[in-house]
Amino acid sequence: MRILAKTTQKDIVITLPDKKYLQFFIELLSDTLRFVEFSLSYKLGSMKIRLIGERESIMQSVEIVKTLSRMFSTSVVPDKEGFYAHHLKLIQRVSTRIISLESIATVLNISGYSSRVIDQTLISKAKIEEIKEIVLQLYEIIQQLPNNVRIQSMKRVILAVCYKTQFLPDFVIAKGLKDNYFREHRSSLSLTESPENVIAKLIDNLSKVEVRNEYNKSIGEFCSFNENTL
Repeated sequence: MRILAKTTQKDIVITLPDKKYLQFFIELLSDTLRFVEFSLSYKLGSMKIRLIGERESIMQSVEIVKTLSRMFSTSVVPDKEGFYAHHLKLIQRVSTRIISLESIATVLNISGYSSRVIDQTLISKAKIEEIKEIVLQLYEIIQQLPNNVRIQSMKRVILAVCYKTQFLPDFVIAKGLKDNYFREHRSSLSLTESPENVIAKLIDNLSKVEVRNEYNKSIGEFCSFNENTL
């Protein structure tokens, strides 16, 4: 005879800065609370969430909601200087992708958003929606990285330069090797200067008209080759 676990419920009240974020927060709850049911009501900056399920799942879900609420508040409401605090776990939940905070911060900085990393938190003037879009683009670039890009600092440089220039990784790597910004040792690429120096120099070099023309020509030849081999 199967003994059914006793169902219980628990109400928890959290602060939600602005009703315009309500749908966003509900989506996060739906993605996170997988073992309980929940209902909610919103009134004057606070939200009451009713959790329904087995007692053990309820207790775990209460802590999840509290943690998610704290992370969410700092991620959607900037401080007096205009900075948001985006925790790594929230970024991963929003984007469903894993990218290092250092890489995200580097791309944000070269894109005009003042950003820095403190522990597991990205401090930035970019909104969480903007960060989500950047993370998704960086993930696409990562899928195209060759196997010899293993060192984290190399990945950060390639991601930043490819994002800024919109060039494919292979082209960027070839230019970096030619200009001695990269070196290859034991089938692994490394930097010859600091990441910041290499990023700045590569972006400057790759922004030249003749390099853009070279890139467009190489892409055209690649597409033509693929068409002829089909």
